Amino acid sequence: MLGIGNYRMLKEECLSREIDINFPMSVEKDKGFIVILNGATSSGKSSVAKSLQENLNEPFLHVEFDKFKVFYNQSLPKRIRPPAFSKDLSPDEIYVLRDKDVSHNMRYSIFFNYIALLADNGFNILLDIVLATEQLTNQCIRSLKNTKVLFIGLFCSLEELERREKERSDRREGLVKIQYNRVHEFAIYDLKIDTFKDSIIENTLKIKEAINSHKIVS
Repeated sequence: MLGIGNYRMLKEECLSREIDINFPMSVEKDKGFIVILNGATSSGKSSVAKSLQENLNEPFLHVEFDKFKVFYNQSLPKRIRPPAFSKDLSPDEIYVLRDKDVSHNMRYSIFFNYIALLADNGFNILLDIVLATEQLTNQCIRSLKNTKVLFIGLFCSLEELERREKERSDRREGLVKIQYNRVHEFAIYDLKIDTFKDSIIENTLKIKEAINSHKIVS
């Protein structure tokens, strides 16, 4: 166990050192830039994000809401976790209930504020998310209103999305069909890409050009 005396010695030793920390992900003066990648599950958001990380000159963090959701839910006591809705409900009914549920709204609010905080501290973000309701889309836009944002929609045919869904073991069957008609309904995009007709590299170059046109990073 680290005692008080040992802690003081360690603190003095750390303070006496001159450590040169060069962390390239952070920009000291300018705010970071956020690229929102909005599309249904299996539309290729993660693949596009990874390609952008490899091909953009500036470093970007890839932040996925799905991973944040798992961390958030597991960190809370079970009694106050956002509820799981009955499978007997229709997709539209579930989305309405989610929009009204305080715990779901709080989770998204915390997530968007976290993204804004990262950008405020100079981190560039690739935000990987499914914005399936008007309320959620508006909540995202309002939360990030003071940051530089490029809003991108990832499109793909339903047939191809369902084929990809069946190949994946980490997706609930039928989720694509639920999201397909909703995910782009409420968004006004700066750029739309098709992840079925165009290759990842072609879409990466389109996004890179769009970022350049915003005169942020290249």
